[in-house]
Amino acid sequence: MLDYKKRIEQKEFIGIFLLLSSIGGSSWWITKHGTHKGTVVTMCFLAVFAGLALILSERITELSMKGVGTIKAAAKSAQTDANEIAGIRKRVEAQAATMDLVATESAEAKQLLVDLTEQNEVADRKLKELAERTSEVVRLPDGRTKFGNIITGAPSALQKKMDAGLAAYRQNDFSAAHVEFAECIRLYEESKDQEGNVAMISGRVNVDAVATVSALAAETALRTENHDSALKYARKSVALTSTPEREALLAVCLLKNGNVDEVDTMLSNRQKKNDDASKKFIKALTNWGVIKHQSNKATNSDKEEGIP
Repeated sequence: MLDYKKRIEQKEFIGIFLLLSSIGGSSWWITKHGTHKGTVVTMCFLAVFAGLALILSERITELSMKGVGTIKAAAKSAQTDANEIAGIRKRVEAQAATMDLVATESAEAKQLLVDLTEQNEVADRKLKELAERTSEVVRLPDGRTKFGNIITGAPSALQKKMDAGLAAYRQNDFSAAHVEFAECIRLYEESKDQEGNVAMISGRVNVDAVATVSALAAETALRTENHDSALKYARKSVALTSTPEREALLAVCLLKNGNVDEVDTMLSNRQKKNDDASKKFIKALTNWGVIKHQSNKATNSDKEEGIP
């Protein structure tokens, strides 16, 4: 800025010097010599014109002198400066608009960040609650669902095994039937273990039905000569729900395992009671040939062909 001012002052000084020198010199020449007046005057005008141009170059846009010409001193510079100023102004306005936009977007971004943070906190809380609830949901082996202290649903897995066992039984595939019935009992017992401290149970498995399946597991084990397994399931059947027929089946399984004394005790107790249940028990053993087997203390199995 200082250099620019200095240059202007120098140009103005040269212009003044040129102006005064041309006028003074021309006057002196004409006065002193009086010759070549036209040439001297013309040169004087040119010098004056040049001096004025230097003096006024930063203040005028055009300087015209008749017979000499026209000088456009600062027009181009002024136009250039105006264009530059206009460009600068546009950039400043654009930058201001951009800054306003950035400020607005920044505020909106901050609010969006706050909203997202709150939503994430809510989502995390919901996921935690869901995880806690899900951890309380347990699928029981028999197919029912345990949620907290509530058991609900149908024992679908147990029912599937029971149906498969009955289908194999009807086809006289006693080995396959025994496997399905035994698995059915396992599912029942493992699920039963989880019923402790439960406030409400829906879809409860019928105990008598499980006792029947246990009897079928014992019977199919007998038919496949698996006497140890037959005795195990016969005892389970009687323990779940005792009937004369199931007790008679247990007596047969005991005999197959050589537990004759236990059978004698069972028979003696029933003969003493002589009630309807005892009569059914004795009749079943008689039909299966067990009573005769007991009285003769025989060990052959030909007498027991009627045993299921």
